[in-house]
Amino acid sequence: MKTKTSPTTNLLNRSPARSGNKKSRQWTYAITILLSFILIEIAQVRGSEADSVKFEQKGPKAGGQAPDFELKTLDGKTVKGSELWNSKPTVLIAGSYTCPVFRRTNDGYAGLSQEFNNKVNFVLLYTIEAHPADEKSPYFGTKKTNQYSQPQPKTAEERFALAKKCVEEEDFKGLMVIDTMDNTTWKAYGEGPNFAFLIGKGGKILAHQGIFDWKALRPIIQKYISQNP
Repeated sequence: MKTKTSPTTNLLNRSPARSGNKKSRQWTYAITILLSFILIEIAQVRGSEADSVKFEQKGPKAGGQAPDFELKTLDGKTVKGSELWNSKPTVLIAGSYTCPVFRRTNDGYAGLSQEFNNKVNFVLLYTIEAHPADEKSPYFGTKKTNQYSQPQPKTAEERFALAKKCVEEEDFKGLMVIDTMDNTTWKAYGEGPNFAFLIGKGGKILAHQGIFDWKALRPIIQKYISQNP
């Protein structure tokens, strides 16, 4: 006599295979997502490297003299560049609220400033917005907005307000000076969104990066300090 297999028995017999297929799909999905993130990261790194080369072609070169500046901080104090680098070697980087590259490098900047706090001055130059919501990007000639985009400040008050917003959201610690509305200092240093300069005592430029790279700048700082105690 043939015994009929109950529907319940059939379901139980098939469930391991179905469960296996489900797990397989989950793993495939997870791996696909991971690979997507890796590819995006590689694209960003390659893009940053290309941008760095492009921006390094502008502005003063290593071995030259750093352009002096006299700018205000958020609390209204005046900072003179030459007074900084006449006392200590100085790292100067550029950034703005709407610049995602600056935001990505902020942790590296904070780490360097903590490590060399007593031996090196660290200064952030707050500049023209990289990706304004109402204008073309000053770096690409087209309108490229992102999640941080804000209208390009038209007055010093508006720029100061956006710089303050940047400090609060990024929890930025350190000295920030805000460029004038004619962007004099930004232009003098090469018109980059996130350039970095290491300036030795006396004002000689020791290193210039088109895009700030803390890992590459760190050994240069270490070497200079060891040779100039």
